[in-house]
This record gives sequence, C-alpha cells and structure tokens, in this order.
Amino acid sequence: MITFTRRSLLLSTIGLFVLVHFVRPMTEYFFYSVTEGIISEVVTVESHYRERNWRPSNHYPESYHPHAEFVVDNKLYRFVGPTYYDYQTCPLAGDRVKIIYNPNNPSDAQFYNLSGFWFKGYLWKIMLLIACIVFIVSWIKKDQKVMLRFRPKLNEKMVETTPSAEDAKMKKIRNWALHNQMFGKRRR
Repeated sequence: MITFTRRSLLLSTIGLFVLVHFVRPMTEYFFYSVTEGIISEVVTVESHYRERNWRPSNHYPESYHPHAEFVVDNKLYRFVGPTYYDYQTCPLAGDRVKIIYNPNNPSDAQFYNLSGFWFKGYLWKIMLLIACIVFIVSWIKKDQKVMLRFRPKLNEKMVETTPSAEDAKMKKIRNWALHNQMFGKRRR
C-alpha cells in the first residue's frame, strides 16, 4: 500500500512527466551525432482553418516548413524541419542550422534547437500534465491522503475451484484466504 499526500502526488506526477519527457531526447543527445546543414527551401502553407462564424482565421494565416540538407559519408540527406508560424523566427533558405541525426540511420534527423529537438510533439504531453495538476489540486484536499492498494493474486492452493464457486460458502472461503494473504493469519 502506497500513501500519497497532495504535495507528494504533485511532485511525483511532475517527476514522472520529466522522466518520460526527457528519456528519449537524452538518449538521442548522447548517442546521436550533430552536424551542420543548410536550409534548401522554405515551403509556405496557407491555413484553411476557419473560426466558428466561418470567416478565415487571422491567428495563423500561414505556416512555414523549412527543408534542410546535410551530408554524411558523401551522401546527401534531406528532411523537413519543425513547423514555424512566424516568418521572422523561421530559418531562411541558405541559412546554416545544427542537425542531430542517428548515425545508424541518417535519414532519422531533426533540427538541433529548442523547437526541433527538445519540444517536438510534446504539446499534448504538456496539456496532459496541466490537466493532471489541475485534477490533483482541485479534487484532492490539502491534508487528504491518497492510498494506492495493489491486491495480491489469490493463491490457487488455498482455494479449490469447483463448478459451484458462486455460492456464498465459496465466496467466504476466498475472502478469508485473500485476507490471510494480505494481512497474515488472524489471531484468536
């Protein structure tokens, strides 16, 4: 049985998120290679998102997708970098960028920057973390303890399975056996 207070539950949730979030990037950081590449082109895609009143949205009218090239073992590799919504932050054609790639499979590459490497595809995880924190803070009282109890498997030697296992006597025997497994034998 594990007992958590609200504070320890919050800290363990955040710790678990950080562990899960940074395991993959950290393994890539230590085992992948870094090289320099060049932006070959930037593809502009117009947004077709419409608001509720069916007028075109002005929030993100365009998105920018830089295409990068880099050379490994005299072989040219191309890939599409992260999506940018602001033209001023997007690297332009001809700009040099750092690229991190898998030495065993160089086509597995991405920009080595904050948006391309560390936060690529993690927006939904951050939203899930925020939802968990809101749930913990709003539904669990400050001094309330949360207990997680894991039931042990019922020992098959203690209970004999028969076709009439649903009658009350067999249920009582199963409950007694389970109680003894969890808490030890009763003292009389």
